[in-house]
Amino acid sequence: MKLTDLRDLELIKGDFNINYEYDITGTTVTGVEPLNNAENKLFLWKFREEDVEDFSKIYSLLREDKISEKVRQIIYGKVKEKCRDMIQEGICPIECMLYTSKEINNFINNDRTLVNYMSMVIYEITMVNKDKVIGSLEHIVVNWHWTPQLKIVIAALGRIKNSYLLEKAYYRFFNDNNLKLDLFRALINSGREEVVDYILQMISLISENNAVDKEISKCFKDKFKTIFSDDALKKAYSLLRSHGISSLARKTITYISGKDAVAISNSSSKNLGDLIVKAKSLKEFDSGINEFEELLKVRAHRKAAIIALRFTGEKSIGRLIYNTLLREKCSNMEVKEGIISLGILKYTEAYDLIEKYSDIDQYKVYCFAYFILLGETKYCNLMAEELFKEEYVTYDETAKAINQCINSCVELKECINNSFNYFMEHCDEKRQLKILNVLKEVLKKCLNKNIEESWYKLMGYIDGEIRVEERVQLGILELVQSVIDSKNANSYERFLFHILRDQRFSLNVQMVAQNMLKSFEVKAPGTL
Repeated sequence: MKLTDLRDLELIKGDFNINYEYDITGTTVTGVEPLNNAENKLFLWKFREEDVEDFSKIYSLLREDKISEKVRQIIYGKVKEKCRDMIQEGICPIECMLYTSKEINNFINNDRTLVNYMSMVIYEITMVNKDKVIGSLEHIVVNWHWTPQLKIVIAALGRIKNSYLLEKAYYRFFNDNNLKLDLFRALINSGREEVVDYILQMISLISENNAVDKEISKCFKDKFKTIFSDDALKKAYSLLRSHGISSLARKTITYISGKDAVAISNSSSKNLGDLIVKAKSLKEFDSGINEFEELLKVRAHRKAAIIALRFTGEKSIGRLIYNTLLREKCSNMEVKEGIISLGILKYTEAYDLIEKYSDIDQYKVYCFAYFILLGETKYCNLMAEELFKEEYVTYDETAKAINQCINSCVELKECINNSFNYFMEHCDEKRQLKILNVLKEVLKKCLNKNIEESWYKLMGYIDGEIRVEERVQLGILELVQSVIDSKNANSYERFLFHILRDQRFSLNVQMVAQNMLKSFEVKAPGTL
């Protein structure tokens, strides 16, 4: 039997040997096809009859022929509230929310604004419970075949910015005429440099005879230059020298190139190292100011010039960067580097502008860094929490911002230590391993006695209580290994000998500790 709507599901729900829950396992259902002869599963998560009914009641608001913005917002709010309720009950709501939305397929297919609202719900739920939702989204991307529901998921991937899921979606949908425009928008909106090659591959094949391809061209012309870095632009411009791209692709890339393509093709992009040398001797009224002003106007040189100017040490030079952010159509990366440079130069005249940027998720951590560099320590805790929570951006971006401001703020080091302790205490083993990996990104600049004592406590060295399992123990030893050198080796000796003597540690952990001790000269255990 094929399931075409929820009334069909109602007819067969008694076939499932689960009380008050749907568990579609081993059942052939329209929209899900076996891939590579794998076992066919529609859902990863069980959901109750009342959950389906609740979503159905919400979607019933759309059963009129017309839809207003007010109705969209009401649905957005109610769907989000229902999803949060399910999350609190330990149920990932995404599959139930999407499956039930088949009732409103006509609206989803014809109302992009509604799709955006529903994708925003998925994004917000992902931020609340990332581990559960990411797994569910991957399952949907790989196995589902319902176009309207996939439109919502793909739009959500652009917001979530998970490069792994975007890659999965690319390889499945890049040639699907019903979904490739949604996919292209998601790749662009993600702003992830890792997906630039996929974007350019799609652009290289667009055709004048395909209406969807023309929309892809328009999206590229509207957004690519303002979102992606100089390196991404160079890749795009290099396609102009290729004979393997379509005529529409050539027109599209030429449209965004302008003077930049000439600058890049002539290999005139300035070397960052050379610009830093010039900037270090630059003063407010030097003739070299004019050169930097011109560089800031050219996309090919702008990012390097913004970074170099932070090395002047001259607060007044900040006006060049400030004016650039105001007047030029800067890429996301240029804005981020500009915010950091303004903070390093302590250019307080940009304060109001940075406050506005701080309302945009992808710029938040860079704005935190700006405020910290100005001495506003209240942002230290927000920065430290974001490093481990990844609520706004990935941890590598937060680490980059932290490394630009941590030397000027002792409080930030303490906040990182406190956040590390909190999350290690309240997270499961999988998350603890991720936290150790995150800490590694900022460790060399934030390492202090408190961080070391945190490791010791987790390993039972301080009070005898071992608080983490073997894999996490090995992760902690890896961190220790990364910071040991001839100057601090002796300070870790007692800790490593403690591991060797404590039989609660596995042989594997003890062998790692022993090899670490062998890697540098130590005192005999009896002399400790």
